[in-house]
Amino acid sequence: MIDGEWSHPLPAPGCTIAVSVVLPVRDRADRLGGCIQSVLAQDVPLELIVVDDGSTDDSASVAEDLADDRVTVLRLAESIGAAEARNIGLRIARAPLVAFIDSDTWWPPGRLALHCDHLVASPESVVAVYGESVLLRSGTEIQRVPGHRDTVRDGDLRHVLARYNIIDLPSALLRTRSVRSAGGFDPNLRRFQDWDLFLTLSRTGEFRFVPGVAVTGTDGPDRISRDVEAQYEALRVLVGRHRSLFALRPRERFAYGLQLVKRSRGMRRVLDVSRLARWLISNPAVVLVPVQQLRGRSPVRRVS
Repeated sequence: MIDGEWSHPLPAPGCTIAVSVVLPVRDRADRLGGCIQSVLAQDVPLELIVVDDGSTDDSASVAEDLADDRVTVLRLAESIGAAEARNIGLRIARAPLVAFIDSDTWWPPGRLALHCDHLVASPESVVAVYGESVLLRSGTEIQRVPGHRDTVRDGDLRHVLARYNIIDLPSALLRTRSVRSAGGFDPNLRRFQDWDLFLTLSRTGEFRFVPGVAVTGTDGPDRISRDVEAQYEALRVLVGRHRSLFALRPRERFAYGLQLVKRSRGMRRVLDVSRLARWLISNPAVVLVPVQQLRGRSPVRRVS
């Protein structure tokens, strides 16, 4: 998380930028160009902060070769992780609104303008607006967040976020001050940094859902969401950090752990069962329910 003074007060003196866009990247030179073009094509005054997280390929050069004065490229000598790379971009962001995009995703035209209109028109209690996120595999949609069963999408989302995260970070537009006040992203979490942030924001703020696809991404072997062990470790931290919220949904927390075990393969299954058992034992505040109560139910979405 972020400590210390920020590089720019808000609003920055003489700043006419509406949105600061932060893009962390590592070794994705082949996909970065399309992502950047989708950002620069947005019809709002913006700055794009590309944080190269110690890439060993030409990722940074892809951004620098655009020679666009809206783009700032920060090269890191070694990798510090996407969460801390986002924090670095957040530190120097000059606009009152901030958005984060991943290097393997892209935004549709007009997305930022639409979200800006909604967030600016909302009361200060609304810390973020967000839209739908679509994940593709070989051109076919395999996941959409929020899903059709997620009927509660606006206002106080504490109970919803205690069940699972319905907000994909690249689909959101947030108030910069709110993200900074929440401490930014925890670099010690290997997974669920965005879920952690939204849980923190939900304690004091509200959210607004803007219908329509806000971001599209592609599935691939390098997606960190495939790391089941990282999910367990992050879930353990989140349960401890947001214990009061997770205690509202004990059945879903237990079912989520079972779901991760089901998705494991080979020897990892033994490791996952062991980790799940230790996690349940070490978190007595999470009330366990009999497994038979979960049969035939689907309290949480498929983890992808």
